[in-house]
Amino acid sequence: MENNTLDNITKKLEQGIKDVMTGSGSQYKEWLKFISSFHTYSFNNAMLIFLQNPNATLVKGYKDWRKLGRYVKKGEKAIKILAPIISNKKEKSKEEKQEKKKTEEEKNELEIKGFRYVNVFDISQTDGKPLPRSIKPQMLEG
Repeated sequence: MENNTLDNITKKLEQGIKDVMTGSGSQYKEWLKFISSFHTYSFNNAMLIFLQNPNATLVKGYKDWRKLGRYVKKGEKAIKILAPIISNKKEKSKEEKQEKKKTEEEKNELEIKGFRYVNVFDISQTDGKPLPRSIKPQMLEG
């Protein structure tokens, strides 16, 4: 079932990119405004968030909201994005292993095996403690 959902997300992403890039100028402007506040997400994930909730402002996973003292409201529909499946890189053969001495860096090499979907929620879908306001710089005196 997860592969089916992953395929659906991928198809939705492909169609969404086509629609935004070739559609009306106003939709492209909305996309540019939206992406400016989601600069920490990949292009694909930002597009998926935009397609599922164009009014989203801050998204996090269920556990991340809990850590901040916020709770997802009952009945809210998750926004699905893609997350990499990461594992330790393995050497291909014994010969390679003998030819190459492993350094600490090489022991910890990671590789992306594929992708899976994960559920995130916008702040508007949560209740709880208010988030701390961002700290604004102050003028130095003296």
